[in-house]
Order: sequence, then structure tokens, then C-alpha cells
Amino acid sequence: MLTKLKNQLLQSYHNIRNSIGAYPALIALVFSLAAGILLTVETPELTEEIKQKAGLLIIDNADTARSLLSTLIGGVISLTVFSFSMVMILLNQASSNYSPRLLPGLISYKPHQFVLGFYIGTILFNILCLINILPGENPYQIPGFTVLIAILLGPVCLALFVFFIHSISQSIQINNILQRLYRDTLGSLERLENKMKENHPSEDPMGEDRQWFPLYSQRYGHLMNISESDLVHLAKTQEMEFALTHPRGMAVLKGEVVLYSSKELDETTRETVFRFLHFGNQEIIEENFLFGFKQLTEILLRAMSPGINDPGTAMDALDYLTELIGKRMDMGNYLSVMDDDENPRLYLKIVPFEDLVYYCFSAIRTYIAHDPVLVQKMFSALSHLQQKEGAGSWYTTVLQRERDALWDDAQKNIENAHDLERIRTYLK
Repeated sequence: MLTKLKNQLLQSYHNIRNSIGAYPALIALVFSLAAGILLTVETPELTEEIKQKAGLLIIDNADTARSLLSTLIGGVISLTVFSFSMVMILLNQASSNYSPRLLPGLISYKPHQFVLGFYIGTILFNILCLINILPGENPYQIPGFTVLIAILLGPVCLALFVFFIHSISQSIQINNILQRLYRDTLGSLERLENKMKENHPSEDPMGEDRQWFPLYSQRYGHLMNISESDLVHLAKTQEMEFALTHPRGMAVLKGEVVLYSSKELDETTRETVFRFLHFGNQEIIEENFLFGFKQLTEILLRAMSPGINDPGTAMDALDYLTELIGKRMDMGNYLSVMDDDENPRLYLKIVPFEDLVYYCFSAIRTYIAHDPVLVQKMFSALSHLQQKEGAGSWYTTVLQRERDALWDDAQKNIENAHDLERIRTYLK
């Protein structure tokens, strides 16, 4: 029961985090509560005391206060509508020019959500102040301090609007998008590397001479989260081991084997195990570095499409992919999670290096095989990876296969002898 509740809370957290309205709603709620508290605690005596000490800052005319607040409400509503329109334009442009998979990352950009939330909060704050001011009210009964705060929020909204325009113009630039994807994917790889250092890398457990019993998925979805501690505890209690067949973040079909156990499980234990596996449909780079590779690859492919034709962006994306693949070469394909007695209880599968390289480079060479400059760039990237310090023979073999495939495609698509001669120099 607790595990199911934890998975539901985790799913809700991811939904809120990737929602464009969650943080603005929370900020607006805080502003509303603040307005309610200020209007409650502010008394005529407090207003009179503030007026005596700072009379120029306190508005004691009800009609003036209502006019100012009404004007501010209308102005901030206009800013809010314009800002939301800018966000929609940003999302549409990013989806059309780069990749629809970028939308969750752009939607969840916290500075933009804060600005929108501040706008909505200011509107609610001013409305609550406005409805508490009656025409012809006694000057000492006007919540002067709260009205002052409401008015000061107007210039703050203007400053945030300037920041918003600057930030949104920066976030749509492809160089900034590529840097963000690179940074997020590198962070995901580094967290996985640190986890391997804390636990132990492992070989394929299926290759061992032992019997494994399959557990079939009961639903379709992406394997987003795994309750590792619960699975390890269950495995230790029943003296067995578990081995996942899919890397985290990969899609699992209904009826497909999702996990193996070293002992045959009864129905109750099977249900318990499936409660420790959380499925979703969101591609979160922090959960799985593969999503970062996919988005960078799709941006590169879109850049080389006839409608976009932006080889400069394709080169930049290829450089980032090369760096990230080099980082992936520092890790194995499996990770074993130990119990308290340092016995392996859970084997986690990582996206195999061979599959990752093939997924990225096979799609790329299909689009760039006709472009001699990008073909040379890709040969240079593969050569760099092969010469990476510490690269084992298996890694270089995988990369050499990609070099051979790239040369075959280049020969079929490039007819100019001079271009082929320059490309041939990379084969040495």
C-alpha cells in the first residue's frame, strides 16, 4: 500500500513538474493568502501609525485607491495574456523547427513559470484589496499599507516583463537549447556513474549458467522508476535475485518480459514486485540519459531536413553527441545493487553502448550521407571516440562498424571524386 502511494505521489510530482500551470497556481495561492493575512491584521490604528511616519506612501482616498488598483489589474492582465501568448509561440516554434520532444523541458522552465505566477498572484492580490475598499470610506479604514504593497507590485511586474522578454528570446535560440540538453544529459550520465561507484558494475546476468523465471508486464508504459530498496529487501528476504530486462525509461509492452527472478514466484509475490515498478509516459532526461541522446539526434535530423537545411546546427549537435558518447564509454551495460551484506540482489540494465551508437549514428548517416562536409565531421567524431583514452577493443570494434557503414553510404550518395578523395583520408 505504501509503495503504491509512493508511486502515485512520484507520478503526481512529475506531472506537476512538467505542467505549465502548476507553479503559477502555487505562487498565485501564496499571493492570495498574503493578501488575506495583510487585510486581516491591518487595523485602523496600524494604518494611522504608518501614515504618521510615512504619509506620502499611504493613499487615504478610497476613489484614488480604487482607480489605481483597477488600472493595475487591467494592465497586469494584458501582460499576462501577452506573456502566455509568447510562451505558446515559443512552444510551437520549438516543436516545428527542432523537435516536439523539447516541449516538456521548455514548459518546465522555472523562471518563466515564476513570472507568470507573479502576474496572476498580483492580479489576485489587487482584486482582494479592491473588494475591501468601499466608496466614500473613512480614510482611516482604508487598508493603506496593503494598498501600497499592491501598487508596488505593478512596477515589479513591469521589470519581470522585461526579464521575461529577454529570457524567452534566449531560450528559443538553438545554441542554448543544445547546451541545456547537453548539460542535462551529462548530469544524468554522471549520476549513473556515481551510482556505479557506490555499487558495482556487472556483466549480463543472463549469460550465467543459472535458471531464471520471467515476469511479464501487466501493462504498457515507460519504465520510469524502480523502488530499488524495496526490491533488494524483498530479494534478500526470500534469498533470490532480480534482473531487469529493460533500461530505465524504455517502453515495455503488455505481456513482455520486464524482469527475471532467480526463484519462481507465487501470485502474491508477483503483485508485490509489480508494485515496485512505476510506469509512465514522460521522457525525463534526469531519469534516463537516453532521452537526451534522442532529442539531440532529432534536432540534428531536423536541421538536415530540406525544410530547415541548417548544417551549422547539425555540426553543433554532432559535437555534443560525441562528447556524451565518450562519457558513456566510461560505463558498462549492467549495474548490480547490493544488500547490506554486499550480496548482489538486483541487476539493472543500462542502454547498451552498441545500441546507443547505432541508434544515433544510423539515423544521422541516413540524412547526411549526401553532404561531404558533415560526412567528414562524422568520421572525425568516430575517430575521436576510437582514440579516447581507456577505450577497450570492444568499443573500438563497435565504432569501426559505424565507420565502415558511413563509408558505404557516402560512396553511394556522393559522386564527386574530389569529395570522396577527401573523405578517404579519414579511413587511414
